[in-house]
Amino acid sequence: MQERTQEIARLRRVLDDRVRGLMTDDSRTKLAELRSAWADSLATTIGDPAAMAETRAKLLAEKRAALLKIPNYHAIHKLQQEFSRDCQRLTDHRKDRLRVHPKTWAESLDAFGMQTFEPPFTASDIVEFPDIPGTDPISSNQSATSPPQGLIINDVTWHDDNTFGEINDFNRWAGCDVSVGIDFVAPSSGFLNVAISMKNLVNQIWVRGTDNFGLSSANLSLDHHIFVRLVRGDQRVTSFKTVFSQTWVQLEGDDFNLTFPPIPAGPAVFATDFADALHAGEKVQILGGCETVIHADVTDMDCTARVNMWWQLQKLWVWLS
Repeated sequence: MQERTQEIARLRRVLDDRVRGLMTDDSRTKLAELRSAWADSLATTIGDPAAMAETRAKLLAEKRAALLKIPNYHAIHKLQQEFSRDCQRLTDHRKDRLRVHPKTWAESLDAFGMQTFEPPFTASDIVEFPDIPGTDPISSNQSATSPPQGLIINDVTWHDDNTFGEINDFNRWAGCDVSVGIDFVAPSSGFLNVAISMKNLVNQIWVRGTDNFGLSSANLSLDHHIFVRLVRGDQRVTSFKTVFSQTWVQLEGDDFNLTFPPIPAGPAVFATDFADALHAGEKVQILGGCETVIHADVTDMDCTARVNMWWQLQKLWVWLS
């Protein structure tokens, strides 16, 4: 995630430099006048929703007209499309380590010493990040677990309301992972192999954005993963599989409201192995769960993303090799 943040920031700096090179003095002056007009209108319309809506519509129309009069507007728009494709490629190139199999995968598997676990499970975990006071844009987190049923609820609402391009409010990101599993004692030394059967019960994903005026833009990416995690003392080793990944780029500040169709319910089996061997008698936790990560660069927009995903961990297989 840190690498993606740095790469998006680099792409944005390149875009801004190229756009500035295409802007004229007249277009800069007009857009600055429109920004001032919006700020001045607050003093006379605040508290009057109808007047604020009328003023906003008028100024948005003026902004659109001003953009279309920029001599190199189409070249700027082409750069924006290029930026959008580059951002999407950052997501597409993510490497997953979980292998996906049909639900009948384990029936024909001949793994010596394989142990099978079903609900009720004995362990659970919820981790919200980043753990930095004052920086978390998650406005609501209703995530929960129910180990007796193998139930995993990842319910996160992310919100960023940026007005007049506040400084220190770019490249914000946040997320939450939720999991259930077992406390496991290695019966012998060997390399740990884990597979989980996951079924999706509820899935709701939507994003919304409203122009706060100014030179508005939003670059928003949302990822949802299935994972298997090994907790070994204070060490946490995780293998992921992306089940939903999307990037939205709105560089002209237009409002958007998007709801996404359901993902397949499954169940499906996700399998992985771990590189460091366990020792006979070693106590670890093995967890299966899901994670939501939201990353955004928002200027002069009010953006919200909601992910409500309910999964059930139906079966967990463990063996050493």
